[in-house]
Amino acid sequence: MKAPLSLIFILFLFSSCQPIMMKMAGMNNIKSFDSLKYEEMAAELSSNYPGPKDSYAISDTAMVNYSVLFDTTFQKNTFQPIQLLYFKDKDLTSYHANCFAPGINLKHLDWNTEGRFDQYIPKSAVDLEKYSIGLDQLIKAIQIPVDQDKILKKDVVVFFWTRMVPISAKDLNEIMVKNATAYSKDNLPYVIYLNTDKFMSKASN
Repeated sequence: MKAPLSLIFILFLFSSCQPIMMKMAGMNNIKSFDSLKYEEMAAELSSNYPGPKDSYAISDTAMVNYSVLFDTTFQKNTFQPIQLLYFKDKDLTSYHANCFAPGINLKHLDWNTEGRFDQYIPKSAVDLEKYSIGLDQLIKAIQIPVDQDKILKKDVVVFFWTRMVPISAKDLNEIMVKNATAYSKDNLPYVIYLNTDKFMSKASN
């Protein structure tokens, strides 16, 4: 497990999947999981979303368990610091990650490139025909206590984020909220916010 953890920290795959300078890019070096800072940012993200939601800080092993749900050609994407997954009828129908969003400048990414978020559900950044997974598989892999009654007859959005790239996380959260409230306000999706600081902090050591 050590090799992919180190690799993902070194590469920090942004718009072109190449390394960039941390300070210039608004990145934080997370050496350990800080529960107070996690709770502060988790509250900030979730408070902007008016629909049903839950927040969790997942373990480093949960990220590895999540990655093996996909084949090896897709696994590098599952270690991205920012990811957004849309599930309809519990099937993955739209996937977004930082390395599929071109840079506007060093600190901001164009998440809506190609008009991806001009519709609901947003157009996937990648073709999922070969890579689709089920929501129940994901929940089991990352071991979070999701109440099945909450997600009954609802779309589900899973948002992987880390304090290591707070600007990108906040930018994407804003776009996700605007998209959901504009196009699906009568039945807002259930959003699961998943913080990956425990994984990212180990990757940096």
